[in-house]
Amino acid sequence: MCKPARARPRTVPVVAWLGGIALASLPACTNAGKAEAESLSTAIERYRTADNALKGSMAEALDKTPCTVTDVCETKRLCVAVSDPTARGLALKNEVERGLASVHTGKLAPDAPEARALPDKLDEAARLLERGHAALSECDDKLRAMKRHYGI
Repeated sequence: MCKPARARPRTVPVVAWLGGIALASLPACTNAGKAEAESLSTAIERYRTADNALKGSMAEALDKTPCTVTDVCETKRLCVAVSDPTARGLALKNEVERGLASVHTGKLAPDAPEARALPDKLDEAARLLERGHAALSECDDKLRAMKRHYGI
């Protein structure tokens, strides 16, 4: 967390000294928060701008972005609630598309178990994408507030 400020000379009244510690430690907290906020913001931007095929690895990188400052961690939590189900939904959707292409080209029989599982996979993909979409506005709101707070 934040490092405490150095002790002041004993001639300073205790109340002023304690106030000085609080004020002196504030920039250290803000700097740590700003660095984490910038790192998280970058990870979110990379996730959002990645091609759908790379969303999974970018969502994993976002999830692994370190945080120790409460508001940054809350932003991360809300944005992972978007990235994780969205990336999993896109991966399942891609799997269904490949399966359908295999059926259409004759590489996969329509009555094969893999082919019969495609509709359920597509339903699960839709549920995951909807869950990610439902969490998007909260993530965006918290991300904007975090950026404003840290001047990013």
